[in-house]
Amino acid sequence: MKRLQADIRISTAQGKVISFSQANSCKVVSSLFSLTDTCTITLGRKRKWKDENVTDLTEIIKRGDAIEVKLGYGDAIETVFKGYLTAVKTGTPVTIECENEAWKLKQMPIANKYYESLSFNSLMVRLKETLTASILKSHLSFNSLMVRLKVFVSSFNA
Repeated sequence: MKRLQADIRISTAQGKVISFSQANSCKVVSSLFSLTDTCTITLGRKRKWKDENVTDLTEIIKRGDAIEVKLGYGDAIETVFKGYLTAVKTGTPVTIECENEAWKLKQMPIANKYYESLSFNSLMVRLKETLTASILKSHLSFNSLMVRLKVFVSSFNA
């Protein structure tokens, strides 16, 4: 019987890479009807990291740290989520909540602007102009974001 394999890597702002090969649970939600993919990981309270017994993961990982989650069976392990930590809930067990690259978009300040008339396409052109090069190079492409926005907006018109 094949056993589920996990490889969870968190890159901290200090440049450390924390890796876990086990999790109590991992839930990845990806939908065209949501602008943001999410991932929720539940870990035991105590974990080994570089031969040290860490009693509080919040001392090491923080909101905004990058995360990559790989899951699979046997040797067929694939990346199922890339993104950023949005919350680390302490307690037993520890819950880590994550969002994909769209989280970066949510952190960008938005200028207050008013338009008398603005089509959806011209709004998307203006949005694309304000995005940084790093976000455009991320795994969530602008075209993917456009498709999700169109589906999201069309769901209100139905």
